[in-house]
Amino acid sequence: MSCKSFPNQNQDTEAQIRHPLTKNLTLTAIILAATCLSSAQYCLAVPKTTEQTPDQLEQIKLKSADDDQMVFPLNQYADCLAKLGHKDDAANMRARAKKIESNSNILPKFAKITSPPGSAARLAEAKSAREKGEALMLADQQPKALEYFKHAVALDPKDAQALLDRGEALFWSQQEAKAMLDYNQVIKVKPDLQKAYVDRAYAYEAADKYAPAIADFEKAVRLDPKDTETMGALAKRLDERGRHKEAVEYYSKALAVKPDLYWPYVQRALAYSSLGETKKALDDYDTLIKRAPTDADYYEFRGGLYAKIGEPEKALADFDKVISLKPTYGGGYSARAKVYEKIDGKKSPRVVADIKMAKKYGAE
Repeated sequence: MSCKSFPNQNQDTEAQIRHPLTKNLTLTAIILAATCLSSAQYCLAVPKTTEQTPDQLEQIKLKSADDDQMVFPLNQYADCLAKLGHKDDAANMRARAKKIESNSNILPKFAKITSPPGSAARLAEAKSAREKGEALMLADQQPKALEYFKHAVALDPKDAQALLDRGEALFWSQQEAKAMLDYNQVIKVKPDLQKAYVDRAYAYEAADKYAPAIADFEKAVRLDPKDTETMGALAKRLDERGRHKEAVEYYSKALAVKPDLYWPYVQRALAYSSLGETKKALDDYDTLIKRAPTDADYYEFRGGLYAKIGEPEKALADFDKVISLKPTYGGGYSARAKVYEKIDGKKSPRVVADIKMAKKYGAE
């Protein structure tokens, strides 16, 4: 996408690109690229650096200096600069991106371990390596993080958290079998570490072993009955395998723990619908609509259920509401057209009109 293709841009684009901050590319390339990425308008964004202290800017610089996630936005911003004729600035920015990319591929090396096993110095080094690896994981630098976790485990093989971290890094590096070995070892060392069961469940799932995955999710929920995220993961997998009644139980437990959540109502309504308990499903959608009367999604979900159970007028009322709330959402017109078709037939004027609007806004 070119710089000129963004809608509603003003006439001051080139002046913005020549913002004084672009003179300090080692810092500004990072800030501008991050700002541009978040707004999806690489050419137009101007960072609000006046809202940040010098110390905060330095932290941004240090945090991002080795972050390979910056490569894409930096190159995108460089493309915009080049199209506006700022070839030198663009070249400098691409060089910055290339340097980050090159640095991100350099794995750390560690000195030979000389401290005695179990010594304070050795344990401190292990902890430091683990924490560095965790910071790298947060920056999506799994290969580097993995090396730090390997070092931490070599220093302290009984550190369950380091083993768990190494397993996670292996899993994200698509080394699922090795990750499974680490998860098994963690559970052996610390059988009450809840996250180990959660992570192993995902590893089982990646290997298409759904029964043990569900068993691990169940164990994780027993260990932490307030972990609504894991309850949701378990319930969804039960629902996908036709165990709708059990899914309903876990969605209900999640709501008992956190009544203000929204997603369990959506998922529970689907499970109720699969069980043929339409009234309960509609009650869940009604609850969501009362909570969020301007959220079109909930009207769409309820309208779809009304259409499914043969109540076209109620379905149409909900799809009308969807369209009034999101007039440029093609899905609303498409859904309404299907209801009209059942009432009028394929060639009715209102079916044709809605299909035309659906296509205009990107729906089939």
